[in-house]
Amino acid sequence: MLQVFDWCVEQGELTTNPWGHLTIREKPEVSPHKVLTDEQVMTLLQAKDRVVSNALLFGLLTGMRSGEICGLFDSDVISKGNLGRFIRIQPNEFRQLKSKAAEREVPLHAKLE
Repeated sequence: MLQVFDWCVEQGELTTNPWGHLTIREKPEVSPHKVLTDEQVMTLLQAKDRVVSNALLFGLLTGMRSGEICGLFDSDVISKGNLGRFIRIQPNEFRQLKSKAAEREVPLHAKLE
């Protein structure tokens, strides 16, 4: 925003930068999400927690994101005859998707059936 206001001053739209007195102390610390290690995944799976272990296994075997898993309905599971069952990922009243391209059908792993 400081740069935008500076530009406005250069263009003659403002006489002074109203935020000119503000300073940036330091760059913000970035904390990206990290992928779990194999040991961490095994610990979570072996914990046999009724909710976490099942959701984690579901995500691992389908490639679905946690938000997608939490927003599933039984109607999202569809049968395609001899091809097996699939999960239709689409926006609903509880879950929005990141983009239109995120809508897809994911094969349901036999272990999950």
